[in-house]
Amino acid sequence: MGTGWRSAHMHAWAQVDHGCRIVLAGAENALRQRLQESCIRAGLVVDIATQGRAVIERAQDNAADIVVILSDLGDLSASELVRSLRHEGDVGIIVVSLDADATDRIIQLELGADEVVSGELLPRELVARMRNLFKRMQPIAAPAGHGRAFRFGGWMLDAQLRQLTAPHNEPVHLTSREYEVLEILLKRANEVVSREDLRGSGPTNQDSRAIDVLVGRLRRKLDDRGEFARMIKPVRNVGYILTQQVELLAG
Repeated sequence: MGTGWRSAHMHAWAQVDHGCRIVLAGAENALRQRLQESCIRAGLVVDIATQGRAVIERAQDNAADIVVILSDLGDLSASELVRSLRHEGDVGIIVVSLDADATDRIIQLELGADEVVSGELLPRELVARMRNLFKRMQPIAAPAGHGRAFRFGGWMLDAQLRQLTAPHNEPVHLTSREYEVLEILLKRANEVVSREDLRGSGPTNQDSRAIDVLVGRLRRKLDDRGEFARMIKPVRNVGYILTQQVELLAG
């Protein structure tokens, strides 16, 4: 690839990264040091935390966009930290567990992690994952005259604010991946959507079980009062279908 392509590519990433604040959470070790150096070289704003409470405080103070959990911390396990951070709301969460098996990855996803990275890890790969996650977290303004919100079964999904509102007007928090999956299902309402299509801009190596976990989390949020227990139906060996009339509201 030519230098022109690389220059344009890096300029685009610089625009995406503007203002992105990363917290590397975990004990001091060689991996954390390498990741910190890679983040700094990539122009990301990096902070270090060894205590879970300090990480949670950064999230509460809106001082972190993405938390990368590298190990258990002094006062909280990695799983406890994921659960606590997801309760706080909008922070992106990446868990790095190099020896995690499929069960471990699914548990972390069910607790609310956006991504779980296992196996051999290259610092540049993790930086790319951070950038992709940060990009997915950003509100996307819809062009004038185009639909900005989906209304379905009393629910409302605002595509500009990336906000889901329940029929009783209570906001429901979605992670960036949950939002993306719901938006895909709404755009293709009453149509079977494959797991491959639901992967969207998620990790290219994300397996079917990870997609099932994401949809399961989403179904629980939509079905919290039992009123929409069959809104998203699984289709055996294929994927899922959203069985609601969807109204696209113009901006």
